[in-house]
Amino acid sequence: MDLVFLLIVIASATAGSAVMRARGQSLRWPLMTIGIAVVTLVLSVLALFDEGMLASLGRNRDALLAGEWWRIVTPLFAQDGGWPGLIFNIVALLVLGGFIEIALGGWMLVVTYFVSGLLTEVVAYTLLPGQGFAGNSIANFGVAGALAVIGVGATSDLRVRVLAIVSLAAGAFLLVTLNLHGAGYAIGALIGVGYVLLTRSKDRPRISAKSVAPGSPGESSAGS
Repeated sequence: MDLVFLLIVIASATAGSAVMRARGQSLRWPLMTIGIAVVTLVLSVLALFDEGMLASLGRNRDALLAGEWWRIVTPLFAQDGGWPGLIFNIVALLVLGGFIEIALGGWMLVVTYFVSGLLTEVVAYTLLPGQGFAGNSIANFGVAGALAVIGVGATSDLRVRVLAIVSLAAGAFLLVTLNLHGAGYAIGALIGVGYVLLTRSKDRPRISAKSVAPGSPGESSAGS
């Protein structure tokens, strides 16, 4: 499964790079992504050294139902995979989050990352329990899903499109195998679909009623 995770990150990062270039953007410091990564890194490192802190931040259904409402959010800022999981997740966040922020703006990063992450936490507490208790990878995979969807139509480069489709296929595999990361990926992909539809509707040329009305300048009307 780790190879599937790595494949998704690489394929979606390639799609994100294509989206960035298609929109005429160049590499720069993605400050919003870096901010989220720094907060996540600091809390995760502290939690790795303090099991009590990790337990207080992690996913715990009983504690959530007892009134510890923050447990719907805090699992995104700690890691249950030790140092390897922490390093992979922070690097994935910087790469995937960086591309979506540079290409589409900080607001798109925040919406995709946190909507995917928080909704997947709901799934983890209800439909797919027992798959770990902390980690921001589910939010990362949401960003990966959005980048793959947007990347399919962002470039005419066949190789990039193929990689984006490979990412989508791998995300679908995670979903049908009931892997929690697949839920995050699917939510992010839906956000990507929404973005594509919204931007296409904005870019579509509009014809005013006046421009086609009989007798308007440049048009011949009946009986003239």
